[in-house]
Amino acid sequence: MKTVIVYGPPASGKTRNAEALRALYKCKGINDEGKATGMFTIKRGYLNLVIKRPSGQPSDVRVIHISDALAELASAVTYE
Repeated sequence: MKTVIVYGPPASGKTRNAEALRALYKCKGINDEGKATGMFTIKRGYLNLVIKRPSGQPSDVRVIHISDALAELASAVTYE
């Protein structure tokens, strides 16, 4: 399972699209718990949603801006 951090400003679609992004990146869950407090702990194997780009993350953690994540999601969607 991948650990992914999606960052972007409030109301940019992180939470609204979290389940679809979780499935796309094959994460076991969604971590959006730091939204209210600003205190945030990255959960391994989860899609982690944050406002500011974190610094100093391990190389096995994928960090992506919400606009890029949504573009990847759009390209992965198939229409029948």
